[in-house]
Amino acid sequence: MNIAFPALLVFLIILPGFIFRHSFKLSEKAIIDQTPFATAFVKGVVLAALLHLPWVAIASRIGYPVDYNALLMLLASPQRENALLPVINAVAYHFNIIIFYFVSLYLASALLGVLLRYLVVQFKLDKRSYIGPLVKFDTPWYYLFNGYQENFDIDGVVVSAIVEIDKNPYLYTGLLKEYFFAPDGTLDRLVLEMAMRRPISKDRNSDEETGENPDERFYEITGDYFVLRYSEIKTLNIEFVRVELSTTTTVLSTVISTDETRTP
Repeated sequence: MNIAFPALLVFLIILPGFIFRHSFKLSEKAIIDQTPFATAFVKGVVLAALLHLPWVAIASRIGYPVDYNALLMLLASPQRENALLPVINAVAYHFNIIIFYFVSLYLASALLGVLLRYLVVQFKLDKRSYIGPLVKFDTPWYYLFNGYQENFDIDGVVVSAIVEIDKNPYLYTGLLKEYFFAPDGTLDRLVLEMAMRRPISKDRNSDEETGENPDERFYEITGDYFVLRYSEIKTLNIEFVRVELSTTTTVLSTVISTDETRTP
C-alpha cells in the first residue's frame, strides 16, 4: 500500500480538531494563521481526540464499534497485501457508515466551534478566571474597543485621534461605529458617527483667555459616517461611556478615559 494512504487517514482523523479550532477562532487577520506549527498541531490533535470520543461511543451504542485492529493495520500499511484484504473488504462493506461518521463529525465540529464562540462572546466567558485563559481570543483590538478590562457594561466608545493635515495637527472625535483590519491584522480604518474636529492650536489656553466653551472649539463634520485611516493617526484616545436611565432624564456619563499608543 502506498505510504500516502496512512498519511491521508491520519489527516482525516485529526481534521475535526482543526475544523473546531478554525470555527471557534475570532481573528483579526485574514492571512494564514501564524501560530507555530507544533502548537497548532498539538491543539488540533487533542481537540480531535475529544471530539471523537462521543462519536465512537455513539457508534458502539448503535452496533458499529470501531475496529481498532483494522485501523492500526491501515495505519501500519503492511507490505503483504493478503493481510490487508480482510480489512479492505470490511471498509468497503461499511463504507457508507464510515463516510457518515466522518461527515457528521466534521459538521458537528464546525457547529460546536461556532456555538462556543457565541457563548464566549455573549456571556463573557473569557473574563472568567477559571476558564478565561482557555477561551480568550487572540484579538487585542477587539478587547480594547469592547472594554475587556472594565467591570461594567459599556454602551458606547468615543474615539479621539490626532491627524496631521498639511503639517497642522487636528483633533478628531466621534462615536465609534465599527472598525476594519488590514489582511495582516493591523487596524486599518475607524468609522465614526457624530464626528467633530478642531485644530490643536485652539487648545485649552485659548479657553482661559477668551472664556470659550470647550465644546465650541469643535467643528461638526457634515455626514452620517466619518472614516479615519489608522495609518494617518498620530495618537489615539479611547473613552468608554455608559447610559444611565432615570425616571425623568437620560444621562450620558463618561466613566473612564484611557490614552492608547499606536498598538494595543
